[in-house]
Amino acid sequence: MLGSICSRWNSETNSYSSGEIRVELVMSGENAKPQFESLMADRVAIESEIGYPLVWHNLDDTNCVRHA
Repeated sequence: MLGSICSRWNSETNSYSSGEIRVELVMSGENAKPQFESLMADRVAIESEIGYPLVWHNLDDTNCVRHA
């Protein structure tokens, strides 16, 4: 699932000091963890192509991962 979010929360400062617009890629199911690891292997190239660092969430107790 790919979704966009407009929020008053700023995930870099962990505050409501200024809002942000972000895009999230959410993967779930039995292949989510291996797919996440595959993307992590290319993290430097992905972030270089986008032009800034991304936030990567690998949720421990679920079959769900999130990239923002």
